[in-house]
Amino acid sequence: AEKTASEMMSVWISNCEQDKTSRLALVSELTKLHVSVASYGKCLHTKDLSESDEDTKTQSTKIRHAARHLFMFAAENALCPYYHTEKIFQAFVAGVVPVYLGYSS
Repeated sequence: AEKTASEMMSVWISNCEQDKTSRLALVSELTKLHVSVASYGKCLHTKDLSESDEDTKTQSTKIRHAARHLFMFAAENALCPYYHTEKIFQAFVAGVVPVYLGYSS
Protein backbone atom coordinates (compact mmCIF):
# COMPACT_ATOMS: atom_id res chain seq x y z
CA ALA A 1 0.00 0.00 0.00
CA GLU A 2 1.10 3.53 -0.64
CA LYS A 3 2.43 5.25 2.48
CA THR A 4 0.23 8.34 2.49
CA ALA A 5 0.15 9.26 6.19
CA SER A 6 2.19 12.21 7.38
CA GLU A 7 3.11 10.35 10.58
CA MET A 8 5.83 7.68 10.49
CA MET A 9 4.22 5.19 12.84
CA SER A 10 0.75 4.07 13.83
CA VAL A 11 0.06 3.25 17.48
CA TRP A 12 -2.98 1.26 18.68
CA ILE A 13 -3.05 1.11 22.48
CA SER A 14 -6.40 1.18 24.27
CA ASN A 15 -5.65 -0.67 27.50
CA CYS A 16 -3.94 2.14 29.42
CA GLU A 17 -3.94 0.32 32.77
CA GLN A 18 -2.06 -2.80 31.64
CA ASP A 19 1.47 -1.57 30.85
CA LYS A 20 4.05 -4.04 32.14
CA THR A 21 6.21 -3.35 29.09
CA SER A 22 6.28 0.44 29.66
CA ARG A 23 4.99 0.80 26.12
CA LEU A 24 3.30 4.14 26.81
CA ALA A 25 6.56 5.63 28.09
CA LEU A 26 8.37 4.24 25.05
CA VAL A 27 5.94 5.92 22.65
CA SER A 28 6.39 9.19 24.56
CA GLU A 29 10.17 8.86 24.30
CA LEU A 30 9.97 8.15 20.58
CA THR A 31 7.93 11.31 20.03
CA LYS A 32 10.58 13.30 21.93
CA LEU A 33 13.08 11.92 19.41
CA HIS A 34 10.91 13.32 16.59
CA VAL A 35 9.31 10.05 15.56
CA SER A 36 5.89 11.21 14.44
CA VAL A 37 3.06 8.95 15.56
CA ALA A 38 -0.63 8.61 14.83
CA SER A 39 -2.12 7.13 17.98
CA TYR A 40 -5.55 5.73 17.18
CA GLY A 41 -6.16 4.02 20.54
CA LYS A 42 -7.51 5.43 23.78
CA CYS A 43 -4.02 5.87 25.25
CA LEU A 44 -1.95 8.84 24.03
CA HIS A 45 -4.70 9.44 21.46
CA THR A 46 -3.74 11.83 18.65
CA LYS A 47 -5.64 10.58 15.58
CA ASP A 48 -9.30 9.80 14.96
CA LEU A 49 -10.69 7.23 12.56
CA SER A 50 -13.37 8.30 10.13
CA GLU A 51 -16.94 7.96 11.39
CA SER A 52 -17.59 4.91 9.22
CA ASP A 53 -14.42 3.21 10.50
CA GLU A 54 -15.23 4.16 14.10
CA ASP A 55 -18.53 2.28 13.75
CA THR A 56 -16.83 -0.86 12.48
CA LYS A 57 -13.56 -1.17 14.40
CA THR A 58 -12.26 -4.41 12.96
CA GLN A 59 -8.86 -5.90 12.26
CA SER A 60 -9.25 -4.96 8.60
CA THR A 61 -9.84 -1.30 9.59
CA LYS A 62 -6.71 -1.36 11.72
CA ILE A 63 -4.65 -3.00 8.98
CA ARG A 64 -5.92 -0.58 6.33
CA HIS A 65 -4.98 2.47 8.44
CA ALA A 66 -1.67 0.99 9.61
CA ALA A 67 -0.70 0.34 5.97
CA ARG A 68 -0.56 4.10 5.37
CA HIS A 69 2.43 4.42 7.73
CA LEU A 70 6.00 3.13 7.47
CA PHE A 71 5.97 1.55 10.95
CA MET A 72 3.46 0.07 13.37
CA PHE A 73 4.08 0.02 17.11
CA ALA A 74 3.37 -3.59 18.05
CA ALA A 75 3.96 -3.76 21.78
CA GLU A 76 2.54 -6.46 23.99
CA ASN A 77 0.89 -5.35 27.22
CA ALA A 78 2.41 -8.22 29.22
CA LEU A 79 5.79 -9.92 29.46
CA CYS A 80 5.16 -13.66 29.32
CA PRO A 81 7.33 -16.34 27.70
CA TYR A 82 5.99 -17.41 24.29
CA TYR A 83 3.18 -14.84 24.48
CA HIS A 84 2.48 -13.15 21.16
CA THR A 85 -0.78 -11.52 20.23
CA GLU A 86 -2.06 -10.48 16.83
CA LYS A 87 -0.17 -7.18 16.93
CA ILE A 88 3.02 -8.21 15.15
CA PHE A 89 1.11 -10.24 12.57
CA GLN A 90 -1.15 -7.27 11.79
CA ALA A 91 1.96 -5.22 11.00
CA PHE A 92 3.17 -7.88 8.56
CA VAL A 93 -0.24 -8.09 6.89
CA ALA A 94 -0.33 -4.28 6.60
CA GLY A 95 3.07 -4.35 4.87
CA VAL A 96 4.76 -2.15 7.46
CA VAL A 97 7.78 -2.58 9.70
CA PRO A 98 6.72 -3.65 13.19
CA VAL A 99 8.33 -1.91 16.14
CA TYR A 100 7.92 -4.90 18.44
CA LEU A 101 8.16 -5.01 22.22
CA GLY A 102 7.57 -8.27 24.06
CA TYR A 103 9.23 -10.95 26.13
CA SER A 104 12.98 -11.07 25.47
CA SER A 105 13.43 -14.76 24.72
